[in-house]
Amino acid sequence: MIDPKLAGKVAIVNVSTDGASGFTGEVSYGASKHAMESYGRAAATELRPYGITGQLLYVGNGHVMTL
Repeated sequence: MIDPKLAGKVAIVNVSTDGASGFTGEVSYGASKHAMESYGRAAATELRPYGITGQLLYVGNGHVMTL
């Protein structure tokens, strides 16, 4: 149950490196990064009707994506 008083006051923030594209020899690393980013997008989409937003912060390049 999501408390309606929290609407517009809560954000999901995923912090990641830009490693989802993967690296040679690091299939598990790339797969886990991609899974976390996908989970964040799905959670943001499902929780948007409750006023909960999602942010994806790529550490290293300072890029912030609003989900």
